[in-house]
Amino acid sequence: MRFSSFLLAAIAPFALAAPLVAERDVTAVATAVDSITAKVKLVTSAVVKLQVGDLKVALSVSSSLDDVNAAVDAATAIIDKAAALTVAESKLIVAKVKAELAVAIAEALDAIAKGKTALESVLSGLVNVLTLTKAKLEAEEKKLVALSVALLKKLDATLQSVEISASASISAKFDATLAAL
Repeated sequence: MRFSSFLLAAIAPFALAAPLVAERDVTAVATAVDSITAKVKLVTSAVVKLQVGDLKVALSVSSSLDDVNAAVDAATAIIDKAAALTVAESKLIVAKVKAELAVAIAEALDAIAKGKTALESVLSGLVNVLTLTKAKLEAEEKKLVALSVALLKKLDATLQSVEISASASISAKFDATLAAL
């Protein structure tokens, strides 16, 4: 066997695997963003069901916020491990963040602001659930900033400004909601 044939046989599997790895990376990132979106929608559903004095639903709101925070942590870890995204992959992810995740977060924050009285009326130990919710939202905002920073490192440079804009609008919504609570 010639050396060039041997070299080709040794390198070919790695060259062929690279696009598959990149495809898995964008799929993993997209799935992670979808997971966060789904968990945020569960928060909205729980808050909408909340009535004054309803401990069970109030605790499900709190638990749902924990699930969102865990999903954001998991997504950040996935994005940190992912390869840089192409323009097409970046467009897909930015569309998911801007059109789906940002909208879901805005709806959840609006629902939480409207449910302030109900959250305030329920005690979990010596603390009302509103206080717990605010603390979890503050943590979530910080985690989403870390997610955005990780995502910016992987996005194509031409789409980074769109992600920065989406991230800024999400942060502004968090700030307004936290101020209202």
